[in-house]
Amino acid sequence: MANTEIPTSRQAVRAWKRLDADVRNDVWRRARQGMGYPDPAVAATAVGRARYALSPRAFLRYWGLYFVVITGAAVGLLAALDRVTRLGPIPYIVVITMSFGHGVTGYTRVRQDAKRMEEANIHTLKTGHTGPESSD
Repeated sequence: MANTEIPTSRQAVRAWKRLDADVRNDVWRRARQGMGYPDPAVAATAVGRARYALSPRAFLRYWGLYFVVITGAAVGLLAALDRVTRLGPIPYIVVITMSFGHGVTGYTRVRQDAKRMEEANIHTLKTGHTGPESSD
């Protein structure tokens, strides 16, 4: 295993943001293909970022806020529209249900991507190879 320290919590997020956008995109692309990043320092940062994304703290911090903002904006727009057209309660129920469903599907997708990124880069750190069939 490479002697690379995996950053934790907010330290991982800061390290991830310091990476170049092209490197971050390449890490995500490689993870979706089941391959880790060849640079151990970047792979360790990716593992730390993935672990933070999978943590309950990140869920509460980002997805709770996301749900409140999206739902609040949609309900506010409906309330303004309701003053003009008298829509009734059904559109409110539909909007809240749809925003909740969108939040759940988005959260599930982010968790799946984070798990892939963690698994692929942990493999790279343990073996020094970027993928199961890789020889680099």
